[in-house]
Amino acid sequence: MKALIALICLALAVWYLITVNSSHAPMPGLPEAVPMDGPRPLSPDVYEQSSATGRGMRFFVKDAVAGETQVKNDKAAVRSLGIESAPVTMYVFTSLTCYHCADYHTRILPQIIKKYVNKNRVRLIYVDFPLDSKSMLGAILAHCLKPAQYLPFIDQLFAERDKWINQPKVQDVLATYAQQKGLTLQQTRACMADKGLQQSINQTQQFYATTYQVEATPTTVLESKKGQKKVVGADLETIEKEIKSLL
Repeated sequence: MKALIALICLALAVWYLITVNSSHAPMPGLPEAVPMDGPRPLSPDVYEQSSATGRGMRFFVKDAVAGETQVKNDKAAVRSLGIESAPVTMYVFTSLTCYHCADYHTRILPQIIKKYVNKNRVRLIYVDFPLDSKSMLGAILAHCLKPAQYLPFIDQLFAERDKWINQPKVQDVLATYAQQKGLTLQQTRACMADKGLQQSINQTQQFYATTYQVEATPTTVLESKKGQKKVVGADLETIEKEIKSLL
């Protein structure tokens, strides 16, 4: 009798472990975005004031590509805002030299964050999608910064896009911005020469381009248990409508 009871308990334990693990499995065909230190926010130094994000947001570093192609350099990991249990995940694809992306980032995204991310209804995942060498250089520098400085740096580049995009030595201007956000001159030079980081950003871009058929910026992809929606462009009304349809 005792042996039977022990066998039943063992079977129940195995069933419980299988059920819990399967409930956290990623969607078929998609990699699970995993915090580099496990399923918890990073240390308090990642909380940062930003014109787009506001204060007190949970800021995670995520790996973009799973399996053998997983990004091993934490610098290359995509960034995200909001709790992982939010009912809707919102992927944002932008290029730093894109005029419409600048408008999206400075005018529309703060409203999405205020209305949905801050209220734990949407989790944002930022995917750098550089479409030229200048935007790639900006993305590389953004990923070399401490995670807490990623969005403030992106905020500045979009807000001051017209000031740096046509500079004859754009790399010097971007390097100055990066140094203002905490990199030393030596770190800045090493970052801009980091071919491995550039390759990782390219791989991440290609992965998401294939996964979500992203062909232009800005593009927004929304996902929830109710389905998936893709919005091309920066129409706040449409984005909000699609978010509400997935909540």
